[in-house]
Amino acid sequence: MEVLLEPRAVIGAGLMGHGIAQTLARQSSLVWLYDISSEKLQLALKRIETSLKLLERYDLITPKDSREVIKRISPTTSLEKALENVSFVVEAAPENLSLKQDLFSKIEQFTSTDTIIVTNSSGLRVSDISSKVQRLDRVAGSHFFLPAQVVPLVEVSRGPKTSDKTMNETVSLWKACGKEPIRVEHDLPGYIANR
Repeated sequence: MEVLLEPRAVIGAGLMGHGIAQTLARQSSLVWLYDISSEKLQLALKRIETSLKLLERYDLITPKDSREVIKRISPTTSLEKALENVSFVVEAAPENLSLKQDLFSKIEQFTSTDTIIVTNSSGLRVSDISSKVQRLDRVAGSHFFLPAQVVPLVEVSRGPKTSDKTMNETVSLWKACGKEPIRVEHDLPGYIANR
């Protein structure tokens, strides 16, 4: 498995975020995992360790690869630190539109103009979540299913101004992580599965 050097970030270490961070860490050399409290981050790391042990038990990952995944995840309560020099950001906050809009605005502020920003929303439209973002070409949806580190399906959805480059790079990244991305070419609430 090829490991790419570009750092990535997952914003939100909860039910979905910790699994997405684990997924990215199998393919990325560094994954920043951000949340608002150290306690939430410690819980996320324990969940990741438990998940990896389960995958080891069923011979789906080697103990060596499992240790590498853990080493590649860096927890932080500093949003600015989590976003420094990253090429790809997954927002995995709770399904609250104003919270996600606020996070997207901050993510854009702390990242370069070519950083791809995706939301793990399960029902909110990409256009609504990214309404405070200036560079809408770099925004897309990436809807995972529980548990994110196990279920192969990811819905990659296009916002009204998402570029082909953003869509293609997002699909390619999830394929490299062992996922089965499907493209949703219209900005639909609930995407395909939840509709």
